[in-house]
Amino acid sequence: MANRSPQETAEFITEFSNTKAFPELTKDLLGRWAKIDPLAATEFMTGLGPGEARDATFETAANSFIRRDPIVALEWAAAIGDDNREARIAVAGRIIDEGYAVTPKEKAAMIDQSPLTSEDRAALKNTLNPPQAGQ
Repeated sequence: MANRSPQETAEFITEFSNTKAFPELTKDLLGRWAKIDPLAATEFMTGLGPGEARDATFETAANSFIRRDPIVALEWAAAIGDDNREARIAVAGRIIDEGYAVTPKEKAAMIDQSPLTSEDRAALKNTLNPPQAGQ
């Protein structure tokens, strides 16, 4: 159904917004919808209220851009809510690792240029380059 009419599917699954299945349903739909009509999918995602479902869709969007445009992927990762900070940092770390930054210097520059908060950038740098013993 989602491939034929994503808008109708989105309207249908919003009836399940108070269920545990909603984040997964939304993530699955938007992963496919973004390939068909990225603008409409983005409008739907940003219209979701804060919470697990919206964060899951932002994570899906971030993952879909890792290879094509890591900076856009980081923008989606940065939009993941504060309640899911750990997931936000993990997604951003995956983008840095799998994106086009190769050397530690390139990774640090990419982190510095990201839309993440200064606290998230520091945590991400620490995750990717943990301090050595005695430092």
